[in-house]
Amino acid sequence: MNYFKKTGKDVKEISSRFYKRDFSGDEGQVIKNSTYQISTQLVAKFGSLIFTVIVARMLMPELFGLYNLAISTIMVFAAFSDFGLGSSLIRFVSSKVSQKKLGKAKSYFTYIIKLKILLLVLVIFILMISAHFLATSFYQKPLFLALIAGSVYLFFMEISSILKSSYQSINKFELIFTQEIIFQTLRIIFVSSVIFLSLNYLVNEELLMFYIVLALSTAAFISFLFLFSFSKKTLTFLEHKKSNITKREKSNLNKFILAVSVTALSGIFFSYIDKIMLGGFVDGEFIGYYSAAFSFIGASIPIITFSAALLPIFSRLTRNKLEPLFRKSREIIMTLSIILMVFFLIFAPLLINIVFGELYAPSVEILRIFSVVLIIMSANALFSTYLTAIGKPLVITKSLIISSILNVILNYILISWLVNYSQLAAVYGAVFATITSNFVYLILMFYFNKSYN
Repeated sequence: MNYFKKTGKDVKEISSRFYKRDFSGDEGQVIKNSTYQISTQLVAKFGSLIFTVIVARMLMPELFGLYNLAISTIMVFAAFSDFGLGSSLIRFVSSKVSQKKLGKAKSYFTYIIKLKILLLVLVIFILMISAHFLATSFYQKPLFLALIAGSVYLFFMEISSILKSSYQSINKFELIFTQEIIFQTLRIIFVSSVIFLSLNYLVNEELLMFYIVLALSTAAFISFLFLFSFSKKTLTFLEHKKSNITKREKSNLNKFILAVSVTALSGIFFSYIDKIMLGGFVDGEFIGYYSAAFSFIGASIPIITFSAALLPIFSRLTRNKLEPLFRKSREIIMTLSIILMVFFLIFAPLLINIVFGELYAPSVEILRIFSVVLIIMSANALFSTYLTAIGKPLVITKSLIISSILNVILNYILISWLVNYSQLAAVYGAVFATITSNFVYLILMFYFNKSYN
């Protein structure tokens, strides 16, 4: 009872700050950042949900599954081009800007951008030369042209991502909010138009997937241009003369990047390995059922955690100020997670039927089982943000490596075993593997953090 009274008091305090427009102090900055970030995530996730519903209903389960498999593959390659550089930029540039060391902030920014471009070019090259093997030998599905087009989508998506990280480091969340509105609007218009025209002209599956990814690339390009147009005026620390990074500082940065990169790569495997594994064993329609159910979970986590808004603030606080803020965030997020889990358990049949239609009926039980993971994934997101902010990425790295390996092993064993009974059983195997590995990840983070202390 005391827990809920305290949570109610926190909500009342936040409401009072909004009414008075008082965003002073660290808590005020968190509230302001969180407002923009939550708004951005609401646009992103509701936009994604609308986009997913339109695409799922137009394509039907089989083609919808192929689309999700193509995007999942592209996102895995995107992780190798990010390599944790976005989080590193936020932490180090944000820290130097807050200390008024703008020349040093520019040096960190320049160094990270050079690494980003080098990795991005390399990853795009690898994606293009491996596309044929993935489509014809591993998946045995008509995705070759879509993966080739994915290199264009990956480029503009990742360049936009590093700009977003730059704006987050100086607390300019409003630009990211506007960019997200542009991207979500454009991709709904472009992709739905492409699907409508392609189906009317009886375009084959491979060309259809190709046109969809090209439409996504066009939306990503236009939204990137919007972000880029404000970069000179907004990133004012770039106007200062660079202050060289010492060997020790560069060594610390490289160690942080290396640790966070492993985290980023493992995190991507956590998010997409299930669909990729399913792609090698089941037909597209079953990937479609799985994707439809998980779309609700994926849309919920960022909204109830607002971790991206907390990272720049957490990075600037001393440990004494950080701890109570972390506890307060945890209490609010856990309450929201429990409420949402119960909502999905009760209303899953109604949600699937209204949103996706009767053809996606097998997604109902998948969503109900997946609802349990909401609490676990919300805790994971918040705790990993906290550990990153206090300079303990190694704790996350160790935990994520072990749990990611477990995730891959469980997915392979369960999917390859259960597919002998039915393709739907293989999907349930992927669900169980995802929930189990996420729970192990949370336990390991607490264990390694306690040992580290």
